[in-house]
Amino acid sequence: MVLYFYPRAMTPGCTREAQGFQSHEPDLTAHRVAVLGISVDSTDRQKEFSDRCHLAFPLLSDTQRSVAKAYGVLGIFGMAKRVTFLLDPEGKVVDVVVGMRPGPHVEAAMRRFASPPA
Repeated sequence: MVLYFYPRAMTPGCTREAQGFQSHEPDLTAHRVAVLGISVDSTDRQKEFSDRCHLAFPLLSDTQRSVAKAYGVLGIFGMAKRVTFLLDPEGKVVDVVVGMRPGPHVEAAMRRFASPPA
């Protein structure tokens, strides 16, 4: 599973990240990997963001910030930091990607879950 936190729906970086995961969603799904995005945005904003980006995976609304706090990704301005957790089939975290650039998050998920065996 790809569990990714992002700061704010419909901003340039978050849009690139969502579109990046969406462009690889069929390959991830073929490898039995689900994608789930989370931010502190409202459900209405999440729905609008999902519709604008034509996302086939769910977005969670964490307006109470409890999930972001539990994962240790709540930033000082009350938004989630851009952090991606890669989980194995048993739910164990196997990798964590931290950083503001969205590309490395998508690339790490593809390397971990969808790359052909070497």
